[in-house]
Amino acid sequence: SRISDTSISRSKIDLTALMKMILGETNIYAEIPWVETRVEDGLTVNADKPLVSVMLRILLNNAMDLLQKNCNGCIRLCKHNGEDDAFCLSIEGLDQSASADSEPFIPLYEPGLARGGKSSGVDLLSVTRIVGLHGGRIWKDSEEKDDLYRVFFTLEPQ
Repeated sequence: SRISDTSISRSKIDLTALMKMILGETNIYAEIPWVETRVEDGLTVNADKPLVSVMLRILLNNAMDLLQKNCNGCIRLCKHNGEDDAFCLSIEGLDQSASADSEPFIPLYEPGLARGGKSSGVDLLSVTRIVGLHGGRIWKDSEEKDDLYRVFFTLEPQ
């Protein structure tokens, strides 16, 4: 079904456990053996678990697509500035040639600029819709660096 037609059913989600489960299911270490993953302990959110699962899978696939071009890298999920209801997904350790080729989260903000790869602009627009259905917001890092991309999100009404 279409995400925009979905009604949400909120429950308390262990975001740490959900992300670790998704990392295991994607077999990320077989595809990108050099990648490091860090998921902060104790991340929880009151949200729709199936929709959040879809959102995290899309963001993770997008990160994996970019990191396949690198020899080092880290995907990290953590709280944003220690806030309980704001989260950060980052891709760290990109080399400059890979980061110059593609900005992984452009379609979240500028759909017309979506580029090819595993995660399409349509997928990333689904992330925006999921966040919007929850009454949350999504934004990218205002301090861009060549070796680091970060996207921040909330899933509870602000």
